[in-house]
This record gives sequence, structure tokens and C-alpha cells, in this order.
Amino acid sequence: SIAGRRRSGYDCARRDPCPQGILSAVRRSRSYTGPIRAVIFDLDDTLYDCTGTLVRPARQKAAEVIARTLSNHPLDDLQSATEEDPSAGILVDILRRYQGQCTVEAALEIQAALEEQYGPYFLVYDELARVFRLGPEFVENCRSAYESARIENIAVFPDVFETLETLKRNHPELLLFLVTAGTRTRQEEKIRLLGLAPPEDEHRYFQRVVVA
Repeated sequence: SIAGRRRSGYDCARRDPCPQGILSAVRRSRSYTGPIRAVIFDLDDTLYDCTGTLVRPARQKAAEVIARTLSNHPLDDLQSATEEDPSAGILVDILRRYQGQCTVEAALEIQAALEEQYGPYFLVYDELARVFRLGPEFVENCRSAYESARIENIAVFPDVFETLETLKRNHPELLLFLVTAGTRTRQEEKIRLLGLAPPEDEHRYFQRVVVA
């Protein structure tokens, strides 16, 4: 089973986090056919509020790169492709509101709009490179800028440690895993700051932490 919040457009709506709620939800699953052997937790927007604390500053950094790069790309180059290319249509609609100029504010809107259209794991910067016919250097610059945003002022949701401790105490037969995707050093820094793998006891909460 996976204990995670589905992020549709970075929807961080809270769900019932208690151990009994987690196990009951798994048992109600139509795919359940036997005893629960493991619970797999996602990290971002599941154990802490990633969107509210980290996404906006990171997007701001990337928006500065996008605005600098696209400032010399005329809107006319995109308008002819809007009917066949949904992404181009989204970009044209946003840039028209900014008189055809890709400002930092426009770049922030572009990132949010593409993610809303295609989902939270969509490769936004690759798509911008495709639409504007930019090279891989643009993508790398955007990603580097995004990941340069400092990781600070983050904390697990109030019920996380209690939930994990209760699961381990009341259900010692369960294997607890933490699985997250992203740049390894950045994800490991989040895990460290959140106290989910304390140096004095790395397996206090999870038998294994996987960063993909």
C-alpha cells in the first residue's frame, strides 16, 4: 500500500493520517488480497507541506532564467502553432496578458499552467525547450536554478511522528518504507531536516529510504 496524497495541480488537501485510517483504507482497496505487509510513504506533500514551503521559491528562481531566455522570442513565432500544439496555446494565452513579454510573473504563470495541464511530474522545462526550440542548456539552467532554492523552514505535519511511532509499536510486523523522487542530494537534505532519518538511529521510522 502507498500512504500518499495524490497531487493534482499540487493539491495538498489533508487526509486521515492516523494508523488505523491508513490500514483501513488499504483493507478497503479492491486490490487487497491478503495481510498487509508494508506501508510505503511518499515524502513531498505527504509528510510535510512541500508546495507551501519550497515550490514557490524554487519556481521563482527558475522563472528568472525563463524570463531572461524568452525575452527575445517574439510571440508571433508561437501563434501559428497553437491549433496543433496545446502547450503553445497555453503559452500564447499567458504571454498575451503581458503584452507578449515573458516577465518573471509570466514565467511563474507558465510553470503553474503547464503543470496543471499535464500533471505534477510533467517536465515543464523540457516542454518549454521544445516549444521555443531551445537546447538542453536551457533545461539544465532552469533545473539548476530550481534546485538552488534553499531548503529551510520545513517541518513534518503535526501527526507524522505520532503516526509512525504508533505503527511501529502496534504493528511491529509491518515494513515501513519512505520512497521519494528527485535530485538525491536535495531529497536527502529534506529528509535530514525533517528528522525522518536521525543520524543516531537512521532506521528509527523506516526500514528503508529510497530516493529515485
